[in-house]
Amino acid sequence: MTTNDEPGPFTTLIDDELRLFCAWGDAPVEADLAALEERLGRPLPAPYRAFLGKYGGVLLEAREEAWPRPKQGAVGPAWTFQYAFLVYGIGRGIPPWLDLEAVAANFRQENPESQDLLPFLQWIMTRDYLCFGRDGRIYEWTREAPYEPRLIEKSFDEVILDVTRALIEAKSRIKERGRA
Repeated sequence: MTTNDEPGPFTTLIDDELRLFCAWGDAPVEADLAALEERLGRPLPAPYRAFLGKYGGVLLEAREEAWPRPKQGAVGPAWTFQYAFLVYGIGRGIPPWLDLEAVAANFRQENPESQDLLPFLQWIMTRDYLCFGRDGRIYEWTREAPYEPRLIEKSFDEVILDVTRALIEAKSRIKERGRA
């Protein structure tokens, strides 16, 4: 397992216009992760487990100065509202909206057809998730096709790097639009 004092690959991409909120230095230990797996009734994929052991859970967002928040009633392409993403986790004092168990319980209650999926990542302002299947692979679950989650042929680490890069690219596009 990685140690809490080594930055993860995705953190090397973070610039001054982004804010990372996590349990850095107070992330769950092995016993916490084992207890979580017991409560969930399933093992967590090793890369995700290592991520939780380092960060607990993550909110990565563009600072409001770099990406002004949409006003109520605003319209535009979906990506223009996605100024942050969440990676659900565990940890002392983790808020319910970032708590893996709370989010998973709510997801299962609202989507009984998707009991085998464990949501782990969500873009802010969406109700779609990236989930782990019982097979440990990653699936994209959407409200438009809840019975047909799409297999993502990437590793957890690749997905985290991809969403971080997508956030950075979108932030740059927002800044460019502001200058137009």
